[in-house]
Amino acid sequence: MKISEGLKYIILTKKSEKASKWTIRDYNVVLKEFMVFLGDIEVEEIVKQDIMEFIEHLFERGLSETTVNIRIRYLRAYFNSLIEDNLLSSEFESPLKTVKIFREQDSYNREIPFRVLNKFLRAVDVSSFTGRRNYVMILTMLGTGIRPSELIYLEEQDWKDSHIIVRTEVAKSRKMRILPLPDDLEPEMYRYLTIKGDWGGELLFPNNEGEVMTTHAFGLALRRLANKAGIDEGVIYPYAFRHTFAINYLRGGGDLFRLQKILGHATLEMTRRYVTWDIEDLYTGLNEATLVKEVVKRKTTKRRRR
Repeated sequence: MKISEGLKYIILTKKSEKASKWTIRDYNVVLKEFMVFLGDIEVEEIVKQDIMEFIEHLFERGLSETTVNIRIRYLRAYFNSLIEDNLLSSEFESPLKTVKIFREQDSYNREIPFRVLNKFLRAVDVSSFTGRRNYVMILTMLGTGIRPSELIYLEEQDWKDSHIIVRTEVAKSRKMRILPLPDDLEPEMYRYLTIKGDWGGELLFPNNEGEVMTTHAFGLALRRLANKAGIDEGVIYPYAFRHTFAINYLRGGGDLFRLQKILGHATLEMTRRYVTWDIEDLYTGLNEATLVKEVVKRKTTKRRRR
């Protein structure tokens, strides 16, 4: 069995299991990337050395530990599925059996500082359709924490003035959720829809050809804007706006359980990754939150009475 044949089998299996289109897409992306590197060879010819060279290739491309780990997990699942379903010889062992996941740098507390964000948004030309669309997309992520992959599939009917509906077929978790909208976003959305008109049909944020925009294309647009504004590309990327929303939601007193629902996380543990504070955050509200001030005050009062 060649790698491509195994991929076809995995895709059919995942479709029968009603896996999300994101999962199916990712299997396609990772395995085709693997085939470009290694060639469409027999699966049973692949050894650990091939995997390690592929990983080294990914790092040389500048991919992060998090992104490389995602590739490793999909490859591991691919080999394990073929083995468990007896599509390979009984003597064959997964070449990823002893490959370890890399320690990831914590990127979930990487918010975009307000000063940088303000400078970035000033670089957006809102007089054009493309500029206004990008501007409102950014504001929507900042105001709701929606995933970029969910944002691009929104339709006009999903916007309800006070909230956005992430439909079941759009949501990564395959569960519909309702995202409240900040009041200031409503007039910006109206201005954008006036410019958009009938372009792209029902799509809320179509690309310049009137079709669904890819997250990759959106990322490139953000990179160009960052360069225009003289801002480090590493600070501005699609998911950075989701991270910024989550951190500021918690910093503003938002509830962790509500944030879990808003972000569409399956477990609370995934949401807890955003609870990382710098020293300034830790000091905020400290005097009001502790009893030290009252205890010292009462003790001082007693001493004076003596």
